[in-house]
Amino acid sequence: MNLLTTFVSSFEKFRTQPDESEDSAIEFEKIFSVLKETRLFREVQDIRDELGMLENLFGEQVELLEAAGNTLDANGLASHVIWDTRLSATMESIKRNQRDVSRMLIQMQQAYKTV
Repeated sequence: MNLLTTFVSSFEKFRTQPDESEDSAIEFEKIFSVLKETRLFREVQDIRDELGMLENLFGEQVELLEAAGNTLDANGLASHVIWDTRLSATMESIKRNQRDVSRMLIQMQQAYKTV
């Protein structure tokens, strides 16, 4: 509410000034400036793009590990305890990260729409 009051009083001051001085024009530009919002919009876009890249990276890693598991299985090596344990743990870790990034991406899309 304070921001709205400041805006209205600044606009009223600008409107009632008799001259069109440089100071008056600068004050008018400050009132209607969207520079902060534009910077925030760009930052949200950048974060959203980075999250999209991470989501793609995790997807590729999951595909690669699944292919590796299938290759090991086809060659009869999947039953090896060390490989099986490491592969499962790595896959779970990547999938957890992938879920986190997907959730953050949804939040960034909501922020993007809001801005």
